[in-house]
Amino acid sequence: FGQLAGAERDLEKCVALNPGHGKAHWALAEMLPRGPVDNHVARLRAQLELSTPGSLQEEMLSLALFRELDDLARYEEAWPELERGVACRRGRWVAGGHNPRAVSDALLQACNGSFPIPPPVRTKVAPLFVIGMPGSGVALLGKVLSRHSKVHHLGALSPFTRLLSEA
Repeated sequence: FGQLAGAERDLEKCVALNPGHGKAHWALAEMLPRGPVDNHVARLRAQLELSTPGSLQEEMLSLALFRELDDLARYEEAWPELERGVACRRGRWVAGGHNPRAVSDALLQACNGSFPIPPPVRTKVAPLFVIGMPGSGVALLGKVLSRHSKVHHLGALSPFTRLLSEA
């Protein structure tokens, strides 16, 4: 929510207390673009060596490493880390009996032409949510949209799921 220095300090403290905390590494990687001086590539690689194959920690650490390597324009190294993170997630879904394709198919079937859509309500202010995978250009799209004088861009918000649950 715009308090980047405090958030970065808190996440670094979390990583210091638990170096294998993948979500903290992921949040740090997503917070700011990293450069040649302030990246965590070596730390992420070291933690990946210690993570359990196929675990949530391996997924989060791989995705964080992907993000930081991508920020550094080291695409040849970044791509395998993205594949590794996605493979971890897919492996846990299959092991847990989840079928993401079946869920998507059910949603598409439910949201057909007969799906109840409420009539539009005309207001001067309306939220617009742009959702996408890391590295897909969502942040760039938000920045471009925010150039309009009547658009207020909140930035990439990772706590969206938590806030939605609270609401």
